Amino acid sequence: RDLYGVIAAAQMNIPCVSYLRSARVTCLPATVGRFLNTHVTQFVANSLFAKTHWAQLGIEAAKIEVLYNGVAEATVLARDVRKEWNIAPTITSVVGCVGNLAQGKGQEFLIRAFKKVLDQRPIVGLVMVGDGPLRPGLEALVEKLKIQSAVLFTGYDARAKEIIAGLDMLVLPSQTETFGRTLLEAMSVGTPIVATRI
Repeated sequence: RDLYGVIAAAQMNIPCVSYLRSARVTCLPATVGRFLNTHVTQFVANSLFAKTHWAQLGIEAAKIEVLYNGVAEATVLARDVRKEWNIAPTITSVVGCVGNLAQGKGQEFLIRAFKKVLDQRPIVGLVMVGDGPLRPGLEALVEKLKIQSAVLFTGYDARAKEIIAGLDMLVLPSQTETFGRTLLEAMSVGTPIVATRI
């Protein structure tokens, strides 16, 4: 859709700004790169990582401005996630992942990594907040790894910020998001974070 927007702007002879916010694209044909560099007035990347990624694909670095994501300040009352989902008192740390269960979000990677954590620290629980097309496969992976007692799928929940505030740690295992707002929401309420270097 982004390329179609650039084509439409070029045909209408109006300035075009393109927003670079992911690392999903891993190959950009030279002809497409030249077309974008010619017809996009300004590229805006949401992180230095995104700028570097797209510049390596052929977008003119001089035309890419970094403008970081932001979240509005808000007072958030933390949810008691232990009480909310009846988490056993033997679980001393509740780690959470909040987001769509979709391709590129890295939840399979997180579940496999969590299994290794659990093998060494069986007092940790993982709460997966969100829903999406990968949920059945992720639930099957949890069963295959035999960690059902430590992993909870909550489904979609509109109280994401309050849940994040109630976690002991938030994990964003994304493989393509170059600056997930979830990280900012966690940081704004003082919840420690772990994230992939993307």
